[in-house]
Amino acid sequence: MTDDIWIADDAPISVAGLVLPVRMTVIRLSNGDLVLHSPVRYSHALREELERLGPIRCLLAPNVAHWMFLPEWQSQLPQATTFAARGLSARKQVREAGLRIDRELGGTTPEEWSADLETIAVNAPMFSEVEIFDRRSRTLILTDLVQNLDSHDLPASNQAL
Repeated sequence: MTDDIWIADDAPISVAGLVLPVRMTVIRLSNGDLVLHSPVRYSHALREELERLGPIRCLLAPNVAHWMFLPEWQSQLPQATTFAARGLSARKQVREAGLRIDRELGGTTPEEWSADLETIAVNAPMFSEVEIFDRRSRTLILTDLVQNLDSHDLPASNQAL
């Protein structure tokens, strides 16, 4: 158990005809800084709520699909460092969106997080994802490697899938 990890749910998105939930994980490091893992849609209200927990210093796109809301966070928080899974910068959509990637993550945990978190790179053909392990709480934060979708929360058209 920890008092330093939160979840923020957002309105679902539609991808290839599927309606999918959107969720961000917020991690407060022991120095008080916040890491936004897979940021959801930006709003001033959400930012203000998060900044009550600590300063937002790191934005993380943990795989090639979880970046679409980052440009707005970057424009509002230009001092925040943007980390991304390997290969994200090579995607045409990412380049066209003007997403700034400060550092790609591989097998080494960023020094900014190393006291509290460990990064685990999962690389496979057509798939790259960065998993986060919070040493303090022994919490593993995954993105799409494992999906836990409650069929009751999905539209009827998605439930079979």
